[in-house]
Amino acid sequence: MKKNEYQVEDRYRTNPLSHEPGGSVVKIHYDTEVKIYDKVKNPKKYLASVAHKINVAGIRKIEVNGEPFWEPGPTTWKLFD
Repeated sequence: MKKNEYQVEDRYRTNPLSHEPGGSVVKIHYDTEVKIYDKVKNPKKYLASVAHKINVAGIRKIEVNGEPFWEPGPTTWKLFD
């Protein structure tokens, strides 16, 4: 099954910095979809913040600027602490 991949629009972004040019592109892969966030200024801080709002158990992989950043494993959840 191909995952639906979509860009999260600025109108859904609450941090004013997310509306300014520059930063990283973060892709969060779930079972059936991939959400793409652009203009992320501090990916690790952003992902820690997002993790408290979403179901982290549903995340399969995270990429930052096309590079692997996180995949599930026995000790990797510390990223979100």
